[in-house]
Amino acid sequence: MKGRSIDVPAAWAAAQLDDAPQRPLFPAEGVLSAMRTTAVPVLYVSGDNDIGVPAENWYTLNRQLPTLKVITFPGTGTGTAPHHHYPNSVTAHIAAFLRGGGD
Repeated sequence: MKGRSIDVPAAWAAAQLDDAPQRPLFPAEGVLSAMRTTAVPVLYVSGDNDIGVPAENWYTLNRQLPTLKVITFPGTGTGTAPHHHYPNSVTAHIAAFLRGGGD
């Protein structure tokens, strides 16, 4: 698993892509503007069922935000708590990101 995310079914990933967030509740335009110009690395880790900040929005934003790294854990049955289902993997991804080797 070193240097890569968990396997994501290609059909599922393709279904998440679009030209704009499908449920654009977040991020707000002011936040997006700041994120488009920041040099600060941004890590988004979530499950595939996050209703507050849907994963498909982040897949779309991943193409627009130069420092964003998206890690989604499918099949967790939850959105914001993949660390409960995959604690070792989430920890490894965060550690790699902090070391600058998260790509």
